[in-house]
Amino acid sequence: MVVTIGNNLNRIAHNLWVGGNPPPHLQHIWDRVLQSLDGIDAATASIIGR
Repeated sequence: MVVTIGNNLNRIAHNLWVGGNPPPHLQHIWDRVLQSLDGIDAATASIIGR
């Protein structure tokens, strides 16, 4: 499972690097990554009191 996640993220990163968008069949994964990062940002801001 971890290898699959890494492979998908690598494909997304490659497509972002060369074309600006993840491949359509991986868009939902990219959306989840962005949601996760938003959650991390919110939690961090809460912890440091911003």
